[in-house]
Amino acid sequence: MDPLSITAASIAVLQACSSILHICYNTRAILRNKVWCLTKVQDEVVELRNVLEAIFRMAVNDQDSKISQKEHATLRLLSQSQKARGPLVLCLEDLRTLEETLLAKYTSEPRTTFHAVMRAISWDLSEREIKPIIDRLARSKAALNLAISADEV
Repeated sequence: MDPLSITAASIAVLQACSSILHICYNTRAILRNKVWCLTKVQDEVVELRNVLEAIFRMAVNDQDSKISQKEHATLRLLSQSQKARGPLVLCLEDLRTLEETLLAKYTSEPRTTFHAVMRAISWDLSEREIKPIIDRLARSKAALNLAISADEV
């Protein structure tokens, strides 16, 4: 896999991040309160997006400047790991699962105040579903951050 493939994979994951953030912002506006689980999802996805944007910039710069093969060796290893379900593939899968979960529960506006309160309460209940996904995203983010740090050395 070349830098173009990493760029394409990064774009796909960034689009999934944007979609999830859109759902979170809309749900937060509807519920009009700050729910821990929703805030945690937003924070984790924003941090992941920042890491992915850094990888995207590295891949684009690598492709544009034709940097020697010794530089950005970690980026090359990252691209090779994509064939065996690497961190970008796992991130994309987790983000899609998270998006499906959020869309299934929070796509329509609440009809009454009671319905809005019940929906807010169910966020705490759905934390059991969402927390494992958030934890996997955090691990993937840490691995990608390590790859960026190793490339900068």
